[in-house]
Amino acid sequence: KSRVFLWNTIRRPPPAAPSGEKQSLKSRLASLSPMAAIKKRVIAKLMNPASARSHTMAHLIFDGDGIFLHKQGNRMQSSGQTFRQYSTPTAADVLLNSYRRYLDAAAKLSIERSGSNAAAESVSFIGSAYRDDMPRSVMLDRYESHTKHCSVCSAELARCEKRKGFYETAEVSFAGAGGASAVALLISLASNAVPRSIVRAAAVGTVASVLGSFGVSKRKRSTEKKIQSFLFEDYVHAEKE
Repeated sequence: KSRVFLWNTIRRPPPAAPSGEKQSLKSRLASLSPMAAIKKRVIAKLMNPASARSHTMAHLIFDGDGIFLHKQGNRMQSSGQTFRQYSTPTAADVLLNSYRRYLDAAAKLSIERSGSNAAAESVSFIGSAYRDDMPRSVMLDRYESHTKHCSVCSAELARCEKRKGFYETAEVSFAGAGGASAVALLISLASNAVPRSIVRAAAVGTVASVLGSFGVSKRKRSTEKKIQSFLFEDYVHAEKE
């Protein structure tokens, strides 16, 4: 129903300063600063639209707005109001109002041509498209609302699921190796005839298997958490700092 839309009204970046124009000493020093270069690279990496990380960051920011807008839309519909009842006195709202008028016209045309449907109802406030009791699992369903429609996130989800399968296989392998090494170590310790080199090898194998299993399990949990971020994450405002 209600969703957050991000608009970029700048068609192209501002023109660069002419090469002959002199820069101030402060500007030249700022451009040469290592911290400025690091900040630029970090911001570019985090905000890169081709990176799934930037999409996940957007979810973290706007998930709360999605819940708020749904509740707001339900209140408006139940009282028979539309966006026109909201005061939008600033010039920054011109684009938003134009977009809402476009949605109204598109919904009206859709209903006239093909009959009522959920998308048109949610825009035109017809019927009962909004449900105030909609579970959070539906309102915050990232897979249905974003991931399956996004080539960047769906590709990253597939890579994470493949990585998770690898970690599961490695986990089983380390568990088997650790068990075998532990049994060999116990047998070696129980027998005085076994050379000390074999005892040391069994001990090293046991420790290595335990550490490897711990490391793989940690990576697996991290990957599962990342997979969940493409499917669903609850949003509780009281828990946000």
